[in-house]
Amino acid sequence: MARGPADKSTGRRCVALHRLRSQNIERRNPERAFWNSRFSNLPPAARWQTADLGDCTLNVLLHGSYFGLNFGDTLLCRLFSDWIHAADANSRVILPRADARNLKLIGSDERGLLAARKGEALVLCGGGYFGEPKSGITRWTARAYTRHMLLANWAAERMPVYIFGTGVGPVTNPRMRRDLIALFQRAEVAVVRDQESANFLKEWGVTRDLQISPDAVVTATESDLKKDIEGKDLSMLRFANSEAKTVAVHTEVHASGRDLDIAKDMVARLIAETNHNIVLVTDGRRTFGDSAWHDQVNVPEEAKKRVVKLKYDGDPQSLIAVLNAVDIVITTKLHVGIVRCALNKPVISIPRHAKTPRFYRQMQLEDWCLSTNEEGWQQKVLTRLADWNAGLEADFTHFNAVRSVGYYRDRLKANLAPAGA
Repeated sequence: MARGPADKSTGRRCVALHRLRSQNIERRNPERAFWNSRFSNLPPAARWQTADLGDCTLNVLLHGSYFGLNFGDTLLCRLFSDWIHAADANSRVILPRADARNLKLIGSDERGLLAARKGEALVLCGGGYFGEPKSGITRWTARAYTRHMLLANWAAERMPVYIFGTGVGPVTNPRMRRDLIALFQRAEVAVVRDQESANFLKEWGVTRDLQISPDAVVTATESDLKKDIEGKDLSMLRFANSEAKTVAVHTEVHASGRDLDIAKDMVARLIAETNHNIVLVTDGRRTFGDSAWHDQVNVPEEAKKRVVKLKYDGDPQSLIAVLNAVDIVITTKLHVGIVRCALNKPVISIPRHAKTPRFYRQMQLEDWCLSTNEEGWQQKVLTRLADWNAGLEADFTHFNAVRSVGYYRDRLKANLAPAGA
């Protein structure tokens, strides 16, 4: 059955009903079970008033792709953690499978599967973890199922589930598809981040109404994104030629093969064909070791005064401070580009995943997204950079019109805030 958007109290009432149901199941005292059964037969409004959850702590499980130190994934989880706390100051945010460092970076209250047993609602926050890459599909399926699907299946049997801004598809594995269909069918709220995700779910057999809203970072306010960036160390961006513009080149930390060749080729061309200052940036940390893609980039001696290599320290706010300070960014990944767009600052995208051109099409910025599948793509990137340097500006009119600032914050408040808040 299709579900429409919840009103301001529906979501919290749903949490109350799930809480009461689990209490009835777990209690073993016959006398208390009798009164609990009588209590559960009250009309929904009476149950809601009697539960009086407005004065109680609500334990919210927040889950995303927080399994490493990856900029986009950590940022999404941090934003949702902040928004849940803003929706209800008494709420406690629990990260079921995060480590201690990500707990601190995200700013939540507890972590671990033991703590997750206290959960009364599950929020699946934005990210592309329900869509497989172009290669390594078998490995991705096994990892995605154990990291995400098992937890979602467990929670869906015990508490209301809210899906906010995930990307979905493609998914090849039949079992993963079946479980995703069931999860989206029974979720209290199901919001995907683009039309392609909705199309995949509909093609697989999801019959409920699906809401579409941009990636959650798109809806973040400038203050959301710039939280705590004041005071971050930017001394490395002081170049000898302060008059030259600064270009940041970014790809993933473990780039190899063609991805690494793309980044190295772009850096070599920037050094040889422009006078820009260049910042080589990564947005993640390896599980083992501290190496990054730019360690394999050889910078000529005469260019070293205008090239800086920055390693990601794990804190998304440190990278946002850099992204906010440079003049333009060239990136192969999605969320670095989204942050630049949200700050209304120019970015050139060289996409390596299908979700990236989806976003730029959605925002009518496809002229700034240049595929490596096209012949002569390197020259197209340099031409776009030269046009920008000559005065071409990215047009964020459509982006700003459709970005729905505050959308997810408002939806969380509508579903998790105490009645009357």
